[in-house]
Amino acid sequence: MAELPAALEKFLMNLRHYHQQVTTTAMMGQAKIIMILAQHPGLPQRELAERAKIRPASVSEALERLEKQALIEKQRDAQDRRMIRVHLTARGQSRAVEMKEQHAKYFTELLSPLTPQERETMAIGLQKINRQLEQMMEESTDK
Repeated sequence: MAELPAALEKFLMNLRHYHQQVTTTAMMGQAKIIMILAQHPGLPQRELAERAKIRPASVSEALERLEKQALIEKQRDAQDRRMIRVHLTARGQSRAVEMKEQHAKYFTELLSPLTPQERETMAIGLQKINRQLEQMMEESTDK
């Protein structure tokens, strides 16, 4: 049992280090926004911030950068002119497809040392850990 926490800690540290090598924090935030908009086109900016778990000010900055790259466009809501909805442009949709393919390739490579049975066991274990972590987070916000 003592080996599992150490192995998990090392894995998380290596994962963070790898992501720092291949991307910047700003790029990760932008990528998250693009993927959310690919699944939920036309989200209001506030809801986008909530789903991305990014501060509204940071979302505004990221959207500004994405707009300059012609990856997103902002449109006023037809019913509520105060609300601004965010959409991917055709270029943004293309980027989302590329990112999804890169994501799949990344996980295929990352999990390649595991047998199908080991992957299944790991998935079940991670689902249980995630449920526990979500419960712990919920309990900590209730206090």
